[in-house]
Amino acid sequence: LEVPVDIILGSLLKLLLENINQKKQCLLNSEDPRCSWILQRKYFALSAHDTTVAALLATFADEEILKEGLPQYSASVAVELWNKTDIGFAVKILFHEAFHHQYHAITRFTKGCPSDSDFCPLDIFLKRSMTFLPDDIKQECLPKKEINRSVYKLCDVASLILNNF
Repeated sequence: LEVPVDIILGSLLKLLLENINQKKQCLLNSEDPRCSWILQRKYFALSAHDTTVAALLATFADEEILKEGLPQYSASVAVELWNKTDIGFAVKILFHEAFHHQYHAITRFTKGCPSDSDFCPLDIFLKRSMTFLPDDIKQECLPKKEINRSVYKLCDVASLILNNF
């Protein structure tokens, strides 16, 4: 079964990007009363299976990070939003391989980001991430000639994520 990365991951990545953008906008407009809740938020977390973590890593730098296939069950990815004095808003991407490992930066391996820095300017990160988002997830999930029930189940999950956050 081969399912496009954008169906598996598109809705999660979109949710991540929307939260990053909203936090940035509210940091720039801290007096906006609609921002009070997100300005207090220190982190936003999602839980996922190893295959979803692998799909997320595939959008970043899977060749350099996942040399032995799927990540371990306890693996995790963190995407931090920073406001750097030299480059402005930027993200730092961290990978935690297993429970006995420490987080380490993988930003420099991320496709489209500077290879000499642990930080990727936010506008560059957003632009490079757009290629992994489905154009229209509802359209991509419409029935095709060949019925693939696994794709429809993933589409149901993606639809739930997009509609509930």
